[in-house]
Amino acid sequence: MDAKEVVGKENEVRGSPVAAKATVKVDGATTAGKTAAESGGETKVRMRARVTEFGYPPVHDALILGVKAPQGTEAFKKGLGLLVSTPFEQLSIKDDIIGSVLVRSSVLRRISPERLVDFVMRRVKPLMGIEEILHVDMSIEVELDDESP
Repeated sequence: MDAKEVVGKENEVRGSPVAAKATVKVDGATTAGKTAAESGGETKVRMRARVTEFGYPPVHDALILGVKAPQGTEAFKKGLGLLVSTPFEQLSIKDDIIGSVLVRSSVLRRISPERLVDFVMRRVKPLMGIEEILHVDMSIEVELDDESP
């Protein structure tokens, strides 16, 4: 396809149409044997956009990084340190798919690192590829029962 001419081309991203569509005829481009100048030199542009609020903080509870993730654990940890004030802990995992888990420190006050890693290995690992980075939003409920003497 010529870079000068885009006519009603729809791209798909994750199964849904891209938010921008364009119909453009540019002078000098050939359309059915005629140049755009010969056919009136018409230019039409139609654009649609979907705008949503940026979720902040970008990481709620944890990130699970594949062993070949495009960005490493240390780089993510430094980036999170700049974006959020909540500290994150790194849990290294020796596995062929999952390389590490970056988890919010407050989560580890409610659940042990061993239990979290066990959960990740049993439930999340089957959903993950070696190059992926998965965002995890957890709901951990702790029940406390206290009897006073």
